[in-house]
Amino acid sequence: MKRSIILLADYMNDLRRFKRHSAFGKTAGTVPALLEARLMIAAHGLEKALSFRGFEPRRAKAKLANTLKLMGQHRRLGLPEDATAMRMAQDAVANYRRVHDEAGIDISDLLPETDGLDDPATAEIARSVRQVGPDALTADERAALIKGLNTRASIREYGEDPIDPETVRQVVRDSLATPSVCNRQGFRVHATLDPKVIRTALGHQNGNSGFGDRVPGLFIVTCSMTIFSTSSERNQAFVDGGLFSMSLMLSLHAHGFGACPLNWSASYRQDNALRAAVSIPDDEVVIMMISFGPLAEDTKAAGSRRYALDHVLKDLEART
Repeated sequence: MKRSIILLADYMNDLRRFKRHSAFGKTAGTVPALLEARLMIAAHGLEKALSFRGFEPRRAKAKLANTLKLMGQHRRLGLPEDATAMRMAQDAVANYRRVHDEAGIDISDLLPETDGLDDPATAEIARSVRQVGPDALTADERAALIKGLNTRASIREYGEDPIDPETVRQVVRDSLATPSVCNRQGFRVHATLDPKVIRTALGHQNGNSGFGDRVPGLFIVTCSMTIFSTSSERNQAFVDGGLFSMSLMLSLHAHGFGACPLNWSASYRQDNALRAAVSIPDDEVVIMMISFGPLAEDTKAAGSRRYALDHVLKDLEART
């Protein structure tokens, strides 16, 4: 009975946080974070339509209209013109116009010349749809990428070389291409090299015994709930945040750091205690912690034997 009560309490705390901070039941025109998210969704939909080889003229009219509407709301709220979502939308709308102009197709009924929403002076049309081909990586680069995937290991002891904060910024910068639902990019990473802050944070995590007192760098990966608006998205933060966490660990590996993912399967009391101790906003879901540091010459890692391929890879079949 006690375990059931604890489980219910954990679920109720998750529900309260989702209802309080997510966009569930809220109007985009009055909530800047939600408006940014919906504008990003709309612009991404327009980009996707334009990326198909068989794009048909005047296709995606509804996506275009929705993008223009949200851009107008963005401006009426006085949000910055150089906001990422606004720039992305402007690029996509300008690209939509360009495609039709080059085909000699009039779309003035869809996109009046005087709308001012795709100013060619600021639009970066080339960023709206990227060319990607089989030669994006050389054979050597492919081999290096696969080697990186296969040589990453969870490292729990670190060298003593100092960590350059700018290198940490580059690690995160190199992880920003991580995919997310409708390109909403709700993932966040809270970083510190301060021993006191690291000890404080790790004091609330259960899996760092034996090495937590010697961790030189720490990431806490989170995902904002403000960009999710339906009950079906209640767990999306863990999907997007998990993807971003893997990107961070691979980026750390590429930059010569050792790293160890530290799980955050925490009760709501443990979660609240962490938030009271360090600066994690209440609207963000904690995904995991990642300890990191320079590799020493004699660093060892657990072998972590893997299951055979057939244990993981299964044929997908339709049910009869």
